[in-house]
Amino acid sequence: MTEDILSDLKKKFELLQVYEVNWSSEFFSDNMSRFYGVNLPPGAFKADQHDFGPFLLCIIEDKNPTYGNRETSKGETHVNINTFDAKQTYRSWTGGGNHIHSSYTPAESEHDIVLLLGKNLKDIRNSLPEKWDNKIKAINSDLVGSKGWKNTSQLFYVLNATVNYVILRNFENISELDISALNSDIDILTNQVEEIRFVTNGKKILEEKKQEFHLVKIENKDVLFHVGEQYYDPKWVNDILDHKILHQHEFYTPNDKDYFYSLLYRTLVQKPMVPEDHVEKLVNLSSKLKINNLTREDFFTHNVVIEILDVYMRKMEYEYMPRGYSTFYNSEVVDFAIEKREHRMFMEKLATKNWLEVAAEVYQNKPWSYAMITSQNRADFLFLLDIKKDNLALVIGADLGQIALPLSRFCNVIAIENDPDKIEIMKIIAKQENRNNIEFLNSDIYNTKFDTGKFDLVIINGFEKVGFFENKDQMENQQELLNEANRVLKLGGTLYFDALNKFGLQYLLGENVDGLQDYVYLKSDISKSIFETETGERLKTLHHGKKEYEKMILKSGFKDVNFYGNLRDHRLPFAWVDLSSNKSSMFVANNLYFLDEFDTSNQTRSKYNEKLKHLYEIFSENLPNLYSSYSMVAQK
Repeated sequence: MTEDILSDLKKKFELLQVYEVNWSSEFFSDNMSRFYGVNLPPGAFKADQHDFGPFLLCIIEDKNPTYGNRETSKGETHVNINTFDAKQTYRSWTGGGNHIHSSYTPAESEHDIVLLLGKNLKDIRNSLPEKWDNKIKAINSDLVGSKGWKNTSQLFYVLNATVNYVILRNFENISELDISALNSDIDILTNQVEEIRFVTNGKKILEEKKQEFHLVKIENKDVLFHVGEQYYDPKWVNDILDHKILHQHEFYTPNDKDYFYSLLYRTLVQKPMVPEDHVEKLVNLSSKLKINNLTREDFFTHNVVIEILDVYMRKMEYEYMPRGYSTFYNSEVVDFAIEKREHRMFMEKLATKNWLEVAAEVYQNKPWSYAMITSQNRADFLFLLDIKKDNLALVIGADLGQIALPLSRFCNVIAIENDPDKIEIMKIIAKQENRNNIEFLNSDIYNTKFDTGKFDLVIINGFEKVGFFENKDQMENQQELLNEANRVLKLGGTLYFDALNKFGLQYLLGENVDGLQDYVYLKSDISKSIFETETGERLKTLHHGKKEYEKMILKSGFKDVNFYGNLRDHRLPFAWVDLSSNKSSMFVANNLYFLDEFDTSNQTRSKYNEKLKHLYEIFSENLPNLYSSYSMVAQK
């Protein structure tokens, strides 16, 4: 049937060249696998069907291609129906099966020709005559790259014609002919991971989520290729691939903008420490792109560059990939970025809407955050305090005003917060609520030197997180804060703060406390070490027991410390039990039906509720040491 097929090809198309290709028996099966790629895994039936003899390769040109849909092995596909139908005809002539192969899209033609002949469509067309001279040329050669690649130029010449990719990073070190400059792996961003392995003839040595590590032989050296979506949002991957540019050494790279933001994401989110070489590249790119005139220092203070990254990701609708998608995930950076994003949205919407309506929109998928911001319960502890109208109160760590704003109904307030976005939000809310007796300071207690004895009341918000972002011991920071609170209070003035009790019953049962779970009660250095080992992150919070809190408060110079046991989480309690009263245990016993503890990690109803009710009853005499959290009031 060979003559019949060649004759028919001449009638329907321009037949440019015919080759007799003879693959070696050693590489025949591998050649078939590489040629068909994901459509033919190693050892599949097409390789077995052949007798390892030569085959004819016909190069044709369709002067009048017609595209339409045809049913293929992949389902209905948009193809050149002229070549597709010809293939089906020739298969019927040869008794069916897979004795005939043809490409039926330009992309498939490019892929097939460059693997078979080592030249892309453009170059092969320029080398061929207008018509076949009726002489069949013999080729005794396996697919290009079968025994490795001569150099990087040859490899990327073939990749350019076969797969959609960019070299994501470190392409500055890849020379045209020499790989000796390479001191690390080559990062290939692609949505065709398996196809690249077939084309490069790479050996897979490791597989992660949407990532593979291949060893590719170039100049008789094994070069490590890191291939995949590189932990980015798939939408971002596609955009980078769509905007790729051809490098001077003839391989594809991201454009400058995509390179800057993808490298910034890699640096901030996927690295535990900022690499020096990344900083240099990012500073240079920011200057070239005129992005905020970034300096080296900006990358080690983080806030500026995190916001630059997040504004861009929000604009482009890219998502941060979740934990487990990457070898390292900097949740501190992501949490900060998302919080800043929420604050920007909050401020934008506050221009035209009431703050309660805005909170419902911004935090519609975060019921705990919404409750923390809007619930009046957060400030219900104020009834524990003797507040007079002419008093001056200081709120340290004001957040979004959950305490400072309700407090301003009863006295004059100065609210300190070191996040400028939160300050602006509080100012707008205060204006909407007609609160004129509250002052907002963008600072922290250490850098705001108030006069000694200035305040009647000091309230500390978020005591367990105090000092996390400082370079010294967190316990020392907490003690310093209590010392400073004592200094700025008048004689007879009042200190209030609340915090978790690491010996709380629900935590001893295994409830999650900021990820600490069943080891929260251990010494802080031990629990921190376990947390860091299990998560790869630093523990942001530091909790204590009742005796330790009391010791810290007294050490700061306070007297008459009163403890209140919180039923439910201290941030949204529904009851305060006065632990100075010998009737406190009786109160709990008589109100067990109210007891509805929460899992503080996600604010769902605690799975230990029923057990807790019994344990509260059993340990009624020891309850002062076993509440989930405390409210603490002390006098100077």
